[in-house]
Amino acid sequence: MAATASPAYAASTDGPVTIPPSLTGVIGGGWSIATNFGANGLPLGAPTAARSTATVVPIAVSPPRATTVTLTLSGAGFSFFTAATNATFTATQSVTVTTASNGVAAVYVAIPPYGKGDTVATITATGNGGSAVSTLTARTAHVYAVGGHTPEGQTGNGSSRNAVAWPTPMAIDERLSSVHASISSYLFVTESGRLRTGGYNPFAEVGTGGNEVSVLNPIEPLKKDGTAFTDAVRGIVDTCGSEQGLFVVEDSAGDWWAVGEQVSNYLAIPGDATGSRSLTQWEKIGGNLPAKPATLSPNRFGDTLVWSLEDGTVWFTGSSASFRNYSNGLPRTAVRGAMEQLMMPDGTPVAGVKSVKQSEDNSVMMLTTDGRLLFSGTQATSISPADYANNGNVQEIAGPPGTIEEIWALHPLDSTGGAYFAKTSDNSLWAIGSNGAGRGYLGIGTTTPSKTWAKVLVDDVKEMACGAHHLLVLDNSGDVWFAGLIDENNAGLGTGLPVHNPTPMKVTSLPPNARTIAATWYDVPYVAY
Repeated sequence: MAATASPAYAASTDGPVTIPPSLTGVIGGGWSIATNFGANGLPLGAPTAARSTATVVPIAVSPPRATTVTLTLSGAGFSFFTAATNATFTATQSVTVTTASNGVAAVYVAIPPYGKGDTVATITATGNGGSAVSTLTARTAHVYAVGGHTPEGQTGNGSSRNAVAWPTPMAIDERLSSVHASISSYLFVTESGRLRTGGYNPFAEVGTGGNEVSVLNPIEPLKKDGTAFTDAVRGIVDTCGSEQGLFVVEDSAGDWWAVGEQVSNYLAIPGDATGSRSLTQWEKIGGNLPAKPATLSPNRFGDTLVWSLEDGTVWFTGSSASFRNYSNGLPRTAVRGAMEQLMMPDGTPVAGVKSVKQSEDNSVMMLTTDGRLLFSGTQATSISPADYANNGNVQEIAGPPGTIEEIWALHPLDSTGGAYFAKTSDNSLWAIGSNGAGRGYLGIGTTTPSKTWAKVLVDDVKEMACGAHHLLVLDNSGDVWFAGLIDENNAGLGTGLPVHNPTPMKVTSLPPNARTIAATWYDVPYVAY
């Protein structure tokens, strides 16, 4: 899918030269920005044009013939370009084009990011003995890629430029119900129940039917039978990314589907007992489980998934060689394709669990239906919750003040840097665990680990997401906040910022009123409107 940001227009024969009297584009459309802006609003340096999100301006002359037409722009930050590919170009507000023999030509207009120029421009076309004027008005895009590691198409606008410094709109022209991300790719669920994916694809998680590395424009992935989703209800992937190429969705019938990594049958597919392969298109999963799954969480990387089922039990699937990192109630012998129920130290099953999350490769946290927290793990003592054993026993731990409504897990850069977050009913967000070895990605105002729950310094929180180095928080007013390490411009605030940001800062380069967020493990935030 390579959607343009403006409607298509038929060639006109009304007058010596014509352009549509009104056009609509998206804020940031046509730019894949890795530069700053000068006093006149135009970018300094050499930005990259992304045609798939730019606004096309159709031109026609009457009588039809080949002739030159000059166009000018007024509007800070707006720029013409005529390149047929995503080649580097020089920003300009004046361009001359030659119509074809049928009298038709087209140019593209790049619209500046939010706060970096105007939102309305005037286009004047002169030639063939006449002139015409158009008003171009910008709107907010349906979703933006904010920055981070983007050379394999994570910006979703046809470009392969890395480390974009400003939020750039993606070629998605349908409102989304949710956004999700894995190691360095994205999954969007539209309000009509369809899917859009793109980005990094070596584990086939984009669902193209193969494992090509780069998917530059969003595609609609297909099921194994060749049909597309029309009834996706929700994405079931960890909203804090993961160094695993895996996406999972649920359909309206309650069936679960996956695409991407399948290691030691950790997706519990009947008949795939010990298989390790890539699911290149969507396949049904979870059929080996004793009850319908409710939540699913990957670890940082490897061969283990943890599930909570609708009956409140918790199960691990994959290779039991890794199970011992989580609980003394799980096997110590290495069995591929294993499926084991998580147990309490007295041998009784863990029960009443509403949601389960695992962070790095050594711990798991569970939220029960009555608001309690259970924890199991063998992570380092310095970041394990205070006064609790790190010997793998499942135990109840103290939660933050208030009633817990939701939990998240961070998948860190280091394999023993587990961290967890909990949102309470008063819309406060709390963090515990590793703080990224000085990166400050807990957002609590310090770069040191926290063995007790510490409040994230953002008020009225709606949801959160994070990559390997950063935290992203969306508040209920629609503002987005960033904390942690700025790596490859993942804050989307331009260049020259402090590297470490333990106190969250508002991403003022995004339009207001965001609705939902996600982030890849490799630090590309996604913000939907």
